[in-house]
Parts: sequence; C-alpha cells; structure tokens
Amino acid sequence: MDSSTIFGVIVGGLISWWLTRHYYKKSNVELRGSLDTLTKKLASKDTLEEYERMLENSEWVKEYEGIEAIYVCKLNPTFQFDMKGEGDDFFEKWMSVFPDRNGKAYDLKLRIGGVTVKVLRFISADGGRYTVPLPEVYLNNEKQEFVWRKNSLEYKISDIIGNYYRYKTLEEVSKFVKVDLITEQRYA
Repeated sequence: MDSSTIFGVIVGGLISWWLTRHYYKKSNVELRGSLDTLTKKLASKDTLEEYERMLENSEWVKEYEGIEAIYVCKLNPTFQFDMKGEGDDFFEKWMSVFPDRNGKAYDLKLRIGGVTVKVLRFISADGGRYTVPLPEVYLNNEKQEFVWRKNSLEYKISDIIGNYYRYKTLEEVSKFVKVDLITEQRYA
C-alpha cells in the first residue's frame, strides 16, 4: 500500500468520523426538541382547560361504583366526576317555587387520573326532581340576585348530569326559578 492510499484512508476516515459525529449531534438536538414538544403536549392534556374541552366535545358515560354514579369521559377515561355521599340540607330563596322545599347540596368532584382537581357545588331540589349547579349570589341594591354563568364548568357539567323534571334545559329551569343566566362578566 502506498503512502497516498494510506493518506486517503486516513482522510476519508476522519471525514467519515466528523460527518457521523456532526449528524449524530444534530439528530440528538432535533430528537430532544421533538421529545420536549411531545412531552409538553402530553402534559397539557391533564389540565382543567383540557377537562373543560372534554366536557364540551366528548361523550360522558354514567357508570356505577356500587350504588354511586360516576361519570367517565369516553375519549379519555382518566377524566371523571362524581357526586358521592348523603349531601347537606340546603335551602335558598330561589328554591321557594318548588312544592317540596327540601334540598340537598352535594360536592361534585372533578378528577383526573383519580386525583380531585376541582370541587363544585350542585343542588338536588324538589325532592330530587331537579339537579342544578349552585347559583352565585350577588347583592344588587341590597337585594339578592342569583346567577348561573352560561360558560362556566358548572353549566357544562349540568348539560351532562342535569335533572330538570318538566324542563329540558337549565335555561328553561332558570326562568322557572328566577335565576339569571348570563354569559358576560356582569358581576365581578
């Protein structure tokens, strides 16, 4: 083997080593970037915002754990909510239109992967014939006003679990019980 062949093999080996190293580093950086992007995307799936999107865009199935009902998101079963327990006796002025004024307040627990991420109050009214969110209460010129927010989590959940007896929607119930249904930020 002559010296020019040896020189060519050495130079070719060095160039090959350098190219391999360069593209290895480049692919490693690109791979890390892709991995970081995917990790952020996956991590963002376990948020309250994603939960809210699932309430709007997914079907929810009622399942039973013993006698207790649990609602499970069909698209992502790690999203669940339930209203377990006996409830607390409850009455507010807006409930006076019901023939049976005995109400119960329940904690509705939103869970992601078995972890409670938010607790909301729902009311069982008129002997259980109605299941509605607890209205917000405001004083307007020393007069109590009751409000349900149309874009709230509570409203979206009531679309899934709401029990309205003679009515089809929470909007119809709001007129009957005189609870304002608002979409804007009228109250702070």
